Amino acid sequence: MFSSFRSSPALVSTKEKKSNTSSPKITGDSQAPSSSTDYIATSLLGQSAYGEVVLATTKQGKKVVLKKINRLKMNKTLIANEVFAATTLKHAGVVKVYDVFRESIYTYLVLEYLKGVDLFKFLSARNFTPMREKEARPLFRQLVDALLYCHSRKIAHRDIKLENIMYDKKKNRVKIIDFGLCERIDSGKLCDLWCGSQDYVCPEIIKKTPYNGFAADVWSLGTILYIMLYGELPFGFDMRVKCVSDGEEHPDIHFADERNPNTVSESAKHLISSMLTVDPMKRISMEEVAKHRWTRTKSPLDLFGWS
Repeated sequence: MFSSFRSSPALVSTKEKKSNTSSPKITGDSQAPSSSTDYIATSLLGQSAYGEVVLATTKQGKKVVLKKINRLKMNKTLIANEVFAATTLKHAGVVKVYDVFRESIYTYLVLEYLKGVDLFKFLSARNFTPMREKEARPLFRQLVDALLYCHSRKIAHRDIKLENIMYDKKKNRVKIIDFGLCERIDSGKLCDLWCGSQDYVCPEIIKKTPYNGFAADVWSLGTILYIMLYGELPFGFDMRVKCVSDGEEHPDIHFADERNPNTVSESAKHLISSMLTVDPMKRISMEEVAKHRWTRTKSPLDLFGWS
């Protein structure tokens, strides 16, 4: 199964793009700005060259997550895009952003504290035993609904992976987090910042060709569905890079049924194949994913309102 599977760090091209959009007004620009002193840090959740993420509490005792971004080190367009997403997206399947403000050289995002763990940790705890379709479908349907909403607001996430999906097992709910690599997509616009996480990026990013951000999200979500149902990655990243480097075609999907303790339906395989279609022009759209017969099939968990 996942003997060599590991948490996937995000990859960001060093290419800097100029932003053609102005940053939305944020709290730090107002007459009564928020301050980092309004929050009490309790533990470090993550750290990179661009900043850090900490668990904190308000002075009233409410738990929040504080994301601190160094504006001198981070791609300015990516910061503007993340702030735009933070002030635009309001959906049950997307992490809530309570506040955004600037202080010194930093931009701060105050995010809701989510109970549970990310999907990587959840699957890792069960040794990546494949999920049954009736388990995976309600979660997948929530992710499709959340991404459809993001796309309707012209935002492509561009870093969909297990680590960026928080799972509350008690409520059987998932939420998408970390819009640090998202892109604002105008009609017909192609992206040229090659970013994402290596095991989830679409072939066009590996080839470093301009790509459709929405189609890239479809590929990444298809990878998620494959992992949920098979307990392993659909492709090896090194093998994918070698094919591209050698001028060969990106490999087509192969279903590892011989290693799977569960039987995966032909409907699920059709959906995965449609999402992991190498040619982005032939790849299924997120709208079509939502309408696919496998996505729409009802399961026993739907009776409890967990769809």
